[in-house]
Amino acid sequence: MSTWHGALPNFSLDMSRPLARLLGDVGDFHDAARRVEGWPYGRNSRPLDYRLVPVEQRGTCTTKHAFLTALGREQQCPLQLLICFFDMSGETHPAVAETLAQAGLPAILEAHCVIGFDGKTFDMTGLPRGDRAPEYSRFAELSLERLDQKPALHRAALAAWAANRRIAVPIEALWSIREQCIRDLAGDQRQELYR
Repeated sequence: MSTWHGALPNFSLDMSRPLARLLGDVGDFHDAARRVEGWPYGRNSRPLDYRLVPVEQRGTCTTKHAFLTALGREQQCPLQLLICFFDMSGETHPAVAETLAQAGLPAILEAHCVIGFDGKTFDMTGLPRGDRAPEYSRFAELSLERLDQKPALHRAALAAWAANRRIAVPIEALWSIREQCIRDLAGDQRQELYR
């Protein structure tokens, strides 16, 4: 995963466009990306509505990157929203260590969204990393109009992951553990959950 500073295209924003107007006083795309990256991690009041990221000044990997992808496209830059997977652990994200330990799991499969451009990937989630960087795999494009597909894709991948590792925990229990990990990352026990 590349750091985005300098590698992601930069351009002035046409502030007459709807998504750019939501950001307020921002000079260019890199300024917008820094602003979004700096906002806290957490689900929005409507968890799949990326337009709420600048309004509520928070977002997840999905909504932050969907907003920036849509902003880029609005400005005629062909960015992609990509979904990928990785084993999330206390080593990659220390905030989830206690939940995984209580569940007796060394890691859990997480679906992650990033921006794709010119064969490179960029992560502007803004979460602190652990001692070990996540190893992302299985990149695929995710439609901005169908963000609601991500939970189903994730559940299917999580079930296959558990079967391959012979983890005898029902998928609903694994999903509950994963949801607690998301709340741990957000530092807020009141986060909205996917249904």
